[in-house]
Amino acid sequence: MSIETNLIASTSSASPTTVYTSSPAESAVTTIFFCNTDSSAIDVTVWIVPNGDTLGDEHMIMKELTINATDTFAFGSERILMGTSDTIQAIAGTTNKVSVVISYTSI
Repeated sequence: MSIETNLIASTSSASPTTVYTSSPAESAVTTIFFCNTDSSAIDVTVWIVPNGDTLGDEHMIMKELTINATDTFAFGSERILMGTSDTIQAIAGTTNKVSVVISYTSI
C-alpha cells in the first residue's frame, strides 16, 4: 500500500487540481479522505478521468459535496481500479483548505 497527499488548489472546473495519477502502472485506490481544514464548510467536486479523455460530467463521482468545517469525508466503500495515467481531479470552494489523502496499491 502507498499513500498520496495533496491540497485541492483549484476552485474552477476549467483547471481542476490533479490529486492522483495512476503511474507508472495500473493501481487500485482503496480509500480517499477529504479533510476540510477550514473554519467554514467547503463544497468539493471530484472526477475520475481515464487517460486520454477530457474532463466532463461523465467522469464525476462527487458533485458539490459539502464538508463541514474541520470535518473529514471518507470515500472507501468500493475499490477503484485505475489504468495507467488515469487521474483523480478535484475542485473545492476554497483553495488549499481541503487535504486529500489517497491510499492505493499498484496492480
